[in-house]
Amino acid sequence: MLETRHHWCIWHITEKSSQKLGKCKGYNEFKDELLNIIYDSLTVPEFESSWMAVIDKHGLEDNVWLDGNFFASYFHTTLAEFAEMYCRAMEKIA
Repeated sequence: MLETRHHWCIWHITEKSSQKLGKCKGYNEFKDELLNIIYDSLTVPEFESSWMAVIDKHGLEDNVWLDGNFFASYFHTTLAEFAEMYCRAMEKIA
């Protein structure tokens, strides 16, 4: 299963965003921008470019939950290794 990829559904992403970001300074100012990017981006480059623009605009570079690279090292592995690494990752951001 080396080619297996983990994907989050839109519902899960938007549900978790309010839980994880609701206490961030300025959340009400950037939440609609992030949701627009999630729903309206048609290509990966468009999404990434828009995402980074909002992160930069609102000074969110240090937010672990918004860091698109946070899980990157956890995706190319066996399912058992992924589960173990996922648990460790969750402990870091909990």
